[in-house]
Amino acid sequence: MKIINKLMKVNFFRRIFTSILKKYVSLTNNYKVKIKYNNVLFNLDLREQIDRRLYLHGTYEENLIKTANKIIKENKFDYFLDIGACWGIYSLMIASKNKKVKIYAFDPIRSNIDRLNESVKENNFSNIDSHRLAIGKQKGKIKLGVSDVHSSVYRINNKNSKKIEISPINSLDNLFKFKDKKIFIKIDVEDYEIPVLEGARKLLQNNKCLVQIEYLEEQKKVINNHFLKFGYKIISIPKTEFWDVYFSNFFNKKVYL
Repeated sequence: MKIINKLMKVNFFRRIFTSILKKYVSLTNNYKVKIKYNNVLFNLDLREQIDRRLYLHGTYEENLIKTANKIIKENKFDYFLDIGACWGIYSLMIASKNKKVKIYAFDPIRSNIDRLNESVKENNFSNIDSHRLAIGKQKGKIKLGVSDVHSSVYRINNKNSKKIEISPINSLDNLFKFKDKKIFIKIDVEDYEIPVLEGARKLLQNNKCLVQIEYLEEQKKVINNHFLKFGYKIISIPKTEFWDVYFSNFFNKKVYL
């Protein structure tokens, strides 16, 4: 496996291994596998790109997850909110290293939450509370779509959807009435970041928060201004071009990603 991991760093071999795996899954329909990654058992679906990457590379956003785990442990956070949890790689990895932190994982897709719940049970984690729920500005229902029927990454207002799912949606301010708590919030919601933030004004103002948020260049000004008006500062320094940014209203140490 170590040899394969080294070869996967070379573009030529990466394309070959990925192509072989995709053809194997297509021909045999054997797409469900279990792997252990950093002592956590994961249930993968090899029809999906993220899962194939974890299976072949043996890693996924490793630097970000290690950084989050270290910050949560050293600063004794009370809660970890996983907004856009997908099938739970962040929640599961945080739970394995920070057993005293209460984790709330949210994703609008039923199959993602079912897979997360299966992994929670198999790993005997007791600190993850998962919910099939989209997070936004207000309570209601919302339609999500995906262009690849096997993808786990759905988008709100997706164009040319091959598969659609209707999900309940609610805001963080409706769900949580925390005050003076230390909260680490990870937001990865495929261009729906602004409604999520608009529905979390009280939560962000009334607590000590560190927010890891993924956003595109065209959203940069709006999202930065949203945090700045609440007294948050950018505390991350990406080493390369990076979409994940850290904001906090109490944590002053720079985070190198």
